[in-house]
Amino acid sequence: MGYLAAFGLTQVVEAPVYVGLLVCLLGVPWRCALGASLGVNLVSHPLLFLVFVPVTDALMHPTAGIIAAEALVWWAETAMLAAWLRRDYAALAATSLLANATSFAAGLLLLR
Repeated sequence: MGYLAAFGLTQVVEAPVYVGLLVCLLGVPWRCALGASLGVNLVSHPLLFLVFVPVTDALMHPTAGIIAAEALVWWAETAMLAAWLRRDYAALAATSLLANATSFAAGLLLLR
């Protein structure tokens, strides 16, 4: 899957998760939630796809590499959300985990 397709899939899958949870659970205005979803992915996605995965694939088994990269992205997106939105860190971490797990699963399904 090419970079733009992967980024598009990430947005299609993660934005509804981020927006829904940020709005409903944390009271973030929907435009701000949508901006946060796009913002975290504009920072993390190119780093994951173009830097972390190739580096970790070279250093370890590809499965371990993608897991390590996804864990780093989850942490980074949670930190960005916490800095930008100033909401409960645990709730933001859970939101980021769910959004990233959902897009990771969607990617796995499409690669099958």
